Amino acid sequence: MISASLELFDINYNESMDDLSFLNGLFKKATSLKKLFLDDIILTVEKAEKVDFLLLPKTLIELSLQYNKITDSSFMNVIFKAVPSLEVLNLMSSDIDN
Repeated sequence: MISASLELFDINYNESMDDLSFLNGLFKKATSLKKLFLDDIILTVEKAEKVDFLLLPKTLIELSLQYNKITDSSFMNVIFKAVPSLEVLNLMSSDIDN
């Protein structure tokens, strides 16, 4: 069960995760989430399409997507729309093409 008071969620280095759609439930329930770390999970455009980033909690201030395979940055517009108060976005070594 996910607590509404959860402030930090870290699934770094879980490269074997093929389906990230469970994040949709997390985003809906963890209404106090401040930090989300999704580093080195081999996040691709295909995997990102299964995640509704519009559900990100408005409380989120830090999002880390380091060391992923994000070849299309178009979903980033959705993140900025969902969380206009985002203070830190880490995309280091994420292979972004456009």
